[in-house]
Amino acid sequence: MKKILATCLLLITGYVSFASHIAGGQIEVQYVGPNQYIIVMKLYRACESGSASMPTSVEVGIYRQDTDVLLSSHTITSPVVTMLTFGDSCYTPTSLCVEQGIFTSGTITIPDHIAGYYLHSQLYARNAGIDNLLGPDNQAMSFYTEIPDPADGPNSTPSFGPYPADAYMCIGYTKSWDFGVTDADGDSLSYELVDPLKGATASPISNGTYAKPYPAVDWLTPTYSLADIVGGPSPMAVDPVTGVITAEPALAGKFVYALKVYEWRAGVNIGETTLDIQYESLPCTVDSPPLYTALDDTLNVIVEDSICFDIQAYDNDGSDTIYLTPISSEFDLIGNYVPPTASGGSPSGDFYYLDYLGQDTAWIPHFVDIGGGTYEGIGIIPLRYCWQPPCETVDST
Repeated sequence: MKKILATCLLLITGYVSFASHIAGGQIEVQYVGPNQYIIVMKLYRACESGSASMPTSVEVGIYRQDTDVLLSSHTITSPVVTMLTFGDSCYTPTSLCVEQGIFTSGTITIPDHIAGYYLHSQLYARNAGIDNLLGPDNQAMSFYTEIPDPADGPNSTPSFGPYPADAYMCIGYTKSWDFGVTDADGDSLSYELVDPLKGATASPISNGTYAKPYPAVDWLTPTYSLADIVGGPSPMAVDPVTGVITAEPALAGKFVYALKVYEWRAGVNIGETTLDIQYESLPCTVDSPPLYTALDDTLNVIVEDSICFDIQAYDNDGSDTIYLTPISSEFDLIGNYVPPTASGGSPSGDFYYLDYLGQDTAWIPHFVDIGGGTYEGIGIIPLRYCWQPPCETVDST
C-alpha cells in the first residue's frame, strides 16, 4: 500500500497545470535615464464564470539579441487590476468580461550592447474555447518585445493606448478598430498582423521566461490561418500606416490574433513590440446611424438681411433617441438658433416650426435642449437658424 501511494505522489508532482484565463497582453519598456528602464507588462483576463484569477506575478527575461544569452530575469508583482467596460450608446455586449492587469517593475539597469535586446514572458495556457487554433488549451502564450542598444540614445517602446471599448467583432458587419499606439520619442510606427507565438518547447510547459526560438501557434487549418484569421468574406487586415484593423467574421466565436508594431528612426528599424490578443465575434444588434438633410454648399446672403436655414436629423427606425450638435466656424449656432414653438397644451407635448423645409408646419413629437448646443429628439430633430450678416463680415469687393 505504501508503494502504491508513493507512485501516485510522484505522478502528481510531475504534472504542471495552469488554468486557462488570459486573453492577451504585451510588454512595454519605458526609458527613465541613461541605461535605466522600467518594464510594464499588461495582461487581459477573461473573467467569465469559472475562470482563474489574475496572476499575482509575472516573470520577464531580458536577452541579448545576437546570442540569446539571458542578461537578467525579473519577477514583477502587485498588478493594478481594473475591470474593463465595453460598448457604446448603440450597442453594449452583455457576454464580455475582461480584466486588465498592469504589472510595473522597479528601475532596471540595462548595459550597452550593440546588438540590442529582446524581452520575453510566457504564460500557459490559452483558453480552451478559442475557435481559430488547434488545441488552444495546450498552447502557451509568448509575449515578445525588442529594444535597441541603450548606447543609441533615449528610447521607449511604442505604447498601446487604453483598451478599446469596442474590443469585439460583429457577425456579418465590417468592424474597424485601433489600439491608439503612440511613441514617446516621436519615432515612426508601422503595423503588421503576425502569427501569435506559442512559446518555448521546454517540458513541462510552464509560466516563466525562455530564450528563443518561440514557434508560431498551431492554426485550425484549413479553416483558419494568418491569411484568414477570423473567416468571413474579407480577411482580417491592418493598415500598415494607421494601425486600423478591419474584420468581417461570419460566425460567432473567440479568435486569437497578434498585432506587431515596428519602431523606425531615420528610416532604420530600431525595435518592435507585439500584442497577442483574443477577440470575440458577437451577434451584435447594430442600429442604423442617424441621417440628416443635406444643406446647400453655398448660401447667398444680402448685407443686413436676415437669412434662415433649416436642418433635420432623423432615425430610420423612427423611435430611437437621437442627439444633434451642429458645429460651424462661420455661424454662431447657439446664439442664432431659433427654438420651435410649443404647441400649447397638446397632450403629446408636441412642438412645431411654421413653414419648415417647404412644409406649412413641422411637428416634433419630442424636443429637449440639453445645453451646450446639443438637442435631443425621438426619431427626428429639426433645427432652424436665422442670421443677419453685419457689414464688417462681408467682403465689399
